Amino acid sequence: MEKTISLKSSDGKTIQVSPAITEMSILIKEILQDSQSSEEIPLLNYEASNISKVVKYCELVEFKSDIPYPKQIKEDSKLEDIIADSNERNFIMGLSEKELQDLVLLANFLNIRRLLELCCVRIAYLYRAKEKNIEKLFGVPIETNEDVELAMKEQYPWAFEIDQERLEKLRAEDELDKGGN
Repeated sequence: MEKTISLKSSDGKTIQVSPAITEMSILIKEILQDSQSSEEIPLLNYEASNISKVVKYCELVEFKSDIPYPKQIKEDSKLEDIIADSNERNFIMGLSEKELQDLVLLANFLNIRRLLELCCVRIAYLYRAKEKNIEKLFGVPIETNEDVELAMKEQYPWAFEIDQERLEKLRAEDELDKGGN
């Protein structure tokens, strides 16, 4: 019988997982290499239900982490085009927004890149439909002036890395919205 790895959750439950998880989780792999012990690994900031979802996902993809997801989602992209594997698509679509948020944090902590990217794709797909209300959703002021925009560009340059064509399209839509009121 294959030896298992024990993961201890914040709610005191222990989840047994195949050692193959080290193929996906860099954190678990490094912990096992450093400690060279079979003791349980504490994941005390995460509930057993979320850890179980991560384990379920790892089993679903057979502990393989070699398929990247696209870095940019186009407006007309369908989820079926972005996430080709129907099992992965069904897994991620079966999560509530709260579960998705919890899974992003845990995938990031465990350093499971493929799951983290899958969660990010789903989040991007969710918020793509809410693009018009994104300012309200994240508490960003709707009206800005050039001084505020310049200050934001200096403080958060990565946030302004958008292709020029898309930027011009957004500005044109904004002008149409203002003219229509």
